[in-house]
Amino acid sequence: MAFVSAVGALCPPRRGEIARTRQVVIAVRALRRLCACMQVDAAAGSNSGSSSGVQAEAVSSGPAQVEEKVWIHRGLKVGYTVAGSANHNAPAILCVHGFGASAGHWRKTLPDLGTHFRVYAICLLGFGRSEKVAPGSLDADGVPLHYTFDTWSRQLREFCDEVIRSPGVALVANSIGAVAALQAAVDASKEDREDMFAGLVQLDTSLRLLHVRKRSWLANIGAPILMWMLMRPGIGQLFFNQIQQDRTLRNIMCKAYAVHDAVDDELLRILQAPARDPGALGVFLAFTSYDTGPLPEDLIPQLRIPTLLIWGKLDTFEPIALGRPLAELSDQVVGFVELEGVGHCPMDEAPERSVPLIRKIKRGKLPLKFYFVATNLYVFSWPASVHFKDRMPCTFGAASWTDPTCSATQVLCLARTALRYATCERQGCAVTDGIQT
Repeated sequence: MAFVSAVGALCPPRRGEIARTRQVVIAVRALRRLCACMQVDAAAGSNSGSSSGVQAEAVSSGPAQVEEKVWIHRGLKVGYTVAGSANHNAPAILCVHGFGASAGHWRKTLPDLGTHFRVYAICLLGFGRSEKVAPGSLDADGVPLHYTFDTWSRQLREFCDEVIRSPGVALVANSIGAVAALQAAVDASKEDREDMFAGLVQLDTSLRLLHVRKRSWLANIGAPILMWMLMRPGIGQLFFNQIQQDRTLRNIMCKAYAVHDAVDDELLRILQAPARDPGALGVFLAFTSYDTGPLPEDLIPQLRIPTLLIWGKLDTFEPIALGRPLAELSDQVVGFVELEGVGHCPMDEAPERSVPLIRKIKRGKLPLKFYFVATNLYVFSWPASVHFKDRMPCTFGAASWTDPTCSATQVLCLARTALRYATCERQGCAVTDGIQT
């Protein structure tokens, strides 16, 4: 706790200072945990020396080969895709899709991530190439299967145990899949399996706006009526068939995607093919009527692993203004990254921007905003919206303050310099622009 002692030495206690210092303690603990969980190289992210404690990665040349496989989960067929399987000692990443999608939705990210990691994309039960049994059917263990987050949480955790078979898996999830991943991370910690997951990257997390706890009084009247109509014989099937038509589905996806060029024929095939499977209608109706269960704001405060939120600024399904408050719910949230010109599915609309964020956080690079979010800069009486670059025009080697990522070592140096700057500002002395390391 030498770093925390330095806080006390540089910033003498004032009124309310104890509460502020507690926030720095939380920030330091979160930083240490993030460094440990993400296997950060303390020597500024070097990949060479074994003394860093980071396992050497087997790196493929060029885009990794993508393979489709099947796993039997409690007697049910589960489809998944893997890239980088030859990278035996590399960290593992598990990608989880959103509602109506499948492992194929990660088509643009797996080949790139697979050059450095073992990357798995799973089809949740009821979607993609996974089985679509009737809700309430018994699995091989005699447990009724319902399409809920508890079911998918169990599926993700058992997939890690039986297929990935290594600790410290990084979860990367979109939309409804992000809620399933949150549930899995929380359930793992409740089972004292905190080593199962190293971290979680959420892309446009579903806010579940039709949840019974979020609906307006008007929606509380209309939603049950709509569901009753869809459950009538023939009506639900007619509606389901209609949204699978090329023109209708393309229009829906163009509302979800801000990058309309990404809504291509391949994407439509990825979404349409599973909808023709027996049982697909039953899954669709079961989940659209699922208006209870956990909300992301229930799960994020329970996290014990670091999580990064990435959000498309033009997301019309899950508005970014409603997503930003999620970053304030836990000190485990290491950052909230906003992507300009992107909608609900950043990994498919802008893989050239989302993949580097995923890759860097897994390889030990921390979002610069981590320090702002973790401490809110209250110990310095600065608002969280103030960036250091506006007050300290300094650089760290080749990385400037505007660089969206920096290593753990740089974050610590950043914190030390900020403390020195705050002390000098209070005492009215000058501060140099450079960071001494």
